[in-house]
Amino acid sequence: MGNFAGFPLDIFVVRYVLAILAVWRLAHAFSLETGPFAWFENAREWLIKRFGFDSWQAEFGRCPLCQSLWIGLILEPIFFGFTGVGDFILLWISLSGAVTLLQLIIFK
Repeated sequence: MGNFAGFPLDIFVVRYVLAILAVWRLAHAFSLETGPFAWFENAREWLIKRFGFDSWQAEFGRCPLCQSLWIGLILEPIFFGFTGVGDFILLWISLSGAVTLLQLIIFK
């Protein structure tokens, strides 16, 4: 069996699926849930008050697909380490793409 991103392929697949679920969970929580002590909801309300409801900042606060891109950017090197620019970009964008598919399947 081969390696990808420094892991044996079977271990990589398990880590990748778990990374997808982690990014999805965080993006969903930050954008759609109240959160502990209403932190997430308060942050979204602050964005609306500060920048306006139709601003890109407020839209970002409500959009799990948008947030998955940035959460994936932060978590990809934590989950997989840095094995090169190509692997980094591939894993980062594919994590966000997988989260988008998952979101669209669950909430069609």
